[in-house]
Amino acid sequence: MNIILVIISLFLKSQSDVLEFISTDKTNEIPYSIEFDCVQYSETLITNSQNHGFDAVPVMVGWDRDGKLALHEFVAFNTTDGIIWVEPQNDRQYVVSEKSLCYIDGECVGDFRFIYYDGEFTHTVSQP
Repeated sequence: MNIILVIISLFLKSQSDVLEFISTDKTNEIPYSIEFDCVQYSETLITNSQNHGFDAVPVMVGWDRDGKLALHEFVAFNTTDGIIWVEPQNDRQYVVSEKSLCYIDGECVGDFRFIYYDGEFTHTVSQP
């Protein structure tokens, strides 16, 4: 198992490689519709990125919006520089603080209730 992890990490790309790929990928140019929502954006970006040798997984985030649970799916890229979080509809990157989801430019989406990442709940404030 440890040997497999070492071999996989040898093939990870850097943050700048991911950002360069994101700038050329056309997923964000697809019009949003009921049939093509945040899940399809994430799936498309993940497929495109994996076809170019990147390690990417979907990230489902839930937060309170006007007293209701809001859900949205993003993409997380595993790189040699750490995890990069990307909004596939507009290519913005974001960071996760202890309980808030904020874009790198400082705009915060809000305090989240949970993040479902790669098959596990992480950063859980309260279960959905």
